[in-house]
Amino acid sequence: MGLGLALTLGLSACGGSDSSGAAAPDGTQSAALPADVPTLETLWTKGTIGEPPTSGPAPEAGKSIYWISCGQQAPDCAAKSEAGKAAVEAIGWKFNLIDGNLGTAGAYADGIRQAIAAKADAIVLDAFPCSSVQQPLEEAKAAGIKVVGMENLDCVDADPSAPKLLTVDMPYNETDTTQPEYWAAFGRFAADYIIGASEGKAKIIFNAGEGDPQKEFLNNGFTEELKKCSGCEIVDTVKFTNSDSVPNGPWVNALRASLLRHPEATAVMIPFEFFAVTVGGAQAITDAGRKICSGTPPFSSDCVIGFGGVGSSDGFDFIRDGKWTASTSVRPNAWVAWAAVDSLNRAFEGEPAVPQGVGMITIDKDHNLPAEPGSNWEPDVDYVSAYKSAWGVS
Repeated sequence: MGLGLALTLGLSACGGSDSSGAAAPDGTQSAALPADVPTLETLWTKGTIGEPPTSGPAPEAGKSIYWISCGQQAPDCAAKSEAGKAAVEAIGWKFNLIDGNLGTAGAYADGIRQAIAAKADAIVLDAFPCSSVQQPLEEAKAAGIKVVGMENLDCVDADPSAPKLLTVDMPYNETDTTQPEYWAAFGRFAADYIIGASEGKAKIIFNAGEGDPQKEFLNNGFTEELKKCSGCEIVDTVKFTNSDSVPNGPWVNALRASLLRHPEATAVMIPFEFFAVTVGGAQAITDAGRKICSGTPPFSSDCVIGFGGVGSSDGFDFIRDGKWTASTSVRPNAWVAWAAVDSLNRAFEGEPAVPQGVGMITIDKDHNLPAEPGSNWEPDVDYVSAYKSAWGVS
């Protein structure tokens, strides 16, 4: 996922049906919990997943699409690039991949300018904020190139005085129609999960990303939703930036110290699997002498709920191995890519954007976990066939 998202996861021994938890074993909500917080069953079974469009304009052949991956070394970015290639070629266009390399050495800006020089018809951006590439995007707009962002904030989203440079809108679903709403949903789902999983009694160490506006919307989505839970408390906030994304770096050490200062903590929220898995957040929990809960709530009091994540294969493998409790805000990566292509097609033909059905669910060891290690989650929606039908292609 861009440097914002790309750095970016039966009951185990940690679970127990005789201990208090967030919900009945079937996931129904305790009567004591807020009525406007989704039940665990809703998070597991439906979330905000909808349906893809069923109709659309016939595509014009021969368009040249430049796809700027957030970084092919990140599984999430590579998965969307692979799906994007399939979608672009299915609709009859030319796919050109540029590896954004997590923004290293100005790779995002260079990629946009490469697309401009090649006279691209459209540019697809993957999960890095407009504010980091405002000047080259202004150049793309001046050149008449359409730009759509997958999980990208527009410049105007972060700064009302800034220009709108993502010229193609992509409403994700009926609930989260804008980029800020979508980013807030990552945080909102995490809050809804911990409210349910803890029966509204969580003491949380919150690892809050900073340094780009996308993380700020996520953070606010989490903290605002958590306010609905009178018995939930953030006992400490540990901040991190992309520069902290190294094993045993300053963020991991700060998390270890927080765990030792707060033995009362019952949950640790880490928003991206990359930080929990690769950078060492989950390991920091066990290094502090704490077990990580696994399986279906209710959980016993001798484990910590490790939660958060947007849905990547390495995070799912940690869940499978009992090293992480839940990826709380999982969206279908490949569907996001097909949605971007559909949105471009509508823009090329002068038609308005429509909700794409892309939403989120929650995954734990007992719910929605992909069967094969190293694999991504796919919903029970045949969105590929739906898009091909809408485009009139086979």
